Amino acid sequence: MLLTAGLGTSDLGADDIAKAVAAPLSPGTVALLARYGSDTRVVQRLREALANPDSPVRTVGARAAAVGNIGGLLSDLKDVLAKETDAEAAREEIRALCTIGGPAADPEALTAAKRFSPRLDAFYVAAIARLRGVDALPVYFASLRELALSAHDREVFFQIAAIRAGPQILGAAGSLALARHATADWSAILAVASERNVALDEGPLIAALRGEDVIVRGEAAWYLARAQRRTPILKSAEILDAVTSAATPPPDPELRFGIEMLRRALGSPPQEDEGWISCLETNPRCHLDSDLGESPLVDLLTEREGEAVLRRNKKGERKSRSAPEGTGPAIGLRLVTGLPPGMVSDLMAVSGCKSWTSPLTSYTVAEIDFAPNGLPRQVHVAPLGSSRCETAAEAIFLMTVESDESRRKGKREFLMAILDPGAVCDHELPPAFPVSTDVQMVRGAVTAPRLEKKTEPTYPMESRRQHHQGVSIVEAIISATGCVGDLYLLRSSSPELDAMAMVAVAHWRYAPATLNGRPVRVYLTVTITFALH
Repeated sequence: MLLTAGLGTSDLGADDIAKAVAAPLSPGTVALLARYGSDTRVVQRLREALANPDSPVRTVGARAAAVGNIGGLLSDLKDVLAKETDAEAAREEIRALCTIGGPAADPEALTAAKRFSPRLDAFYVAAIARLRGVDALPVYFASLRELALSAHDREVFFQIAAIRAGPQILGAAGSLALARHATADWSAILAVASERNVALDEGPLIAALRGEDVIVRGEAAWYLARAQRRTPILKSAEILDAVTSAATPPPDPELRFGIEMLRRALGSPPQEDEGWISCLETNPRCHLDSDLGESPLVDLLTEREGEAVLRRNKKGERKSRSAPEGTGPAIGLRLVTGLPPGMVSDLMAVSGCKSWTSPLTSYTVAEIDFAPNGLPRQVHVAPLGSSRCETAAEAIFLMTVESDESRRKGKREFLMAILDPGAVCDHELPPAFPVSTDVQMVRGAVTAPRLEKKTEPTYPMESRRQHHQGVSIVEAIISATGCVGDLYLLRSSSPELDAMAMVAVAHWRYAPATLNGRPVRVYLTVTITFALH
């Protein structure tokens, strides 16, 4: 079936709308209003939801207002956001305010986000990149870059901005960063340009290599070394001269080795550095982010350096995040996450959906066409055979937002919704103490999450009858509380077995991974084997 976000009422029964409007306000009943779009009765009910004393109701009400792009709720959003005390509700109210109000609402949204700093800083910056595209750059360099952002947060901003406005935005962003001596932003821009294989103008990069800022120099060297390995640099002689004439090497071994890598990429013999070899063994977030198979710079390593990378990866028992070549699914499959807390459990109760009692009927899939703002534009939902569960699934998909990880993957995806509250990892804000929003890899100083609750996958009888066997490989992001968040299919066995693998893993719970004693989010690759005995 086809749903359209912000759907009008011409194809909906009056009784359906009347029932939805008459239901007592709760996260689930408010979610059910989203499909009725611009009906005046629904707008009034969402207005009441925004004024509700229960913060989960306000949270879902704001998400529904954003999905429907309901202009009539703009003043209500401003009023409730000005006095909001709950960070999760504020997140959704800010999203709705920026979506509906456009750039004119940015000052009010930023003021509200700062009240919850640093908890909403990363979300707000990514939202502005998604909503504004190229117009987000002046806003970012005028004010947003001063918020409490990790290196990952800055990279996400420039990734999304480049997707929205085109890769040429990275050149303009780099010039702005250099002019403002914004070293953290310069590093993020070059990381994104390298990941996306964007060729930046060599002039500013050469100027950076000749400059006095050691971070700017080192990051420029890492970028140019990768670029040279992919496509020979036109001004290689000038770049080599800039590298060799620098008076003071960076004190940081990783930045210092960026210059060494650039020298090697340009044909100079290797010079080992004991500080860099030690860094390779211990740094969980390294420029040479490789398991000796992913980086274009790997074959420039000496034998000792390669052994140091292997020792580092072995310490964390790291598994490659990439599916084996040729085994990845043609179309991605991702678990729906990031829904307002409490919405799914309440939605199951108010809709009367009971299909979650069996793993074989507890899920459905949809293809969602996301608008540039990350909210659903069109939703194609697979039928479930139960009108109550189909109604609940429609609400779940309409209330879904596109994840930053999904946007960065840049390929067609189907989303899976599991209609079981026990499998839902509600969107989690960072703890009260400052903590990195990065997703780490398990290696070096990052301890692996420990599985505490495991649900075995169901082997469908029809798959057994057809003698279907295989291996499904999924990549999970384990949250800082040990919950399974984003879940992607990396390797497919068959659609039915893949679904059962993801349903099972979504129920798993972990003691969280830690970095320096604090919980962190990590990537984890899980392999599920279906074999007939």
